Amino acid sequence: MQQIDIWSLVVGDVVILNAGDKVPADCIIISSSNLSVEDENSQVSQKDEMNAPFLRADSFILQGTVRAVVVCVGVNSTRGAQAKPIELRSNTPLQQKLGNLSQTFTYIGLWAAAIIFVTSTVILFIQTGVDIEVDGKIFTKKIVENFILGFIIILVAIPEGLPMTVGISLAYSVDNMFNKEKILIR
Repeated sequence: MQQIDIWSLVVGDVVILNAGDKVPADCIIISSSNLSVEDENSQVSQKDEMNAPFLRADSFILQGTVRAVVVCVGVNSTRGAQAKPIELRSNTPLQQKLGNLSQTFTYIGLWAAAIIFVTSTVILFIQTGVDIEVDGKIFTKKIVENFILGFIIILVAIPEGLPMTVGISLAYSVDNMFNKEKILIR
């Protein structure tokens, strides 16, 4: 048994569906066990291979299991030509929130770096005006140090690894839930 993308199904493929699955294409039931289906009109019906052998695309399996053969795909199915492929490349809500958070951290870091650079440069000018021993070499060295400090703050404030860190943390948490409590979330 293998898992494939629903857009790769062809007529004649046999699919096995369980409770919670969405029917990928129009199918005829080969065998079923305690099957209950909710179609696109929110009508719940009991189905089996004798009484109601047809499963429409995009209906949900509420309970039971079913083995069915695909009979219609694409424009010939009940889903029809208006269905668009599921966009797998778009960001999830979590990815969007992490992107916004990362952007906020970046702006805060840029403002903090600018404020620190300007403040330390003003302090340097004040010291230069008060202390006669501060010459051009020390002044240039201090300006370069202030610039490097601002640059380091910018580098530290940009959280490039935040989405990866959150993803690893979530995967680790799901693994712990499964190993300790035998809980698996789809």
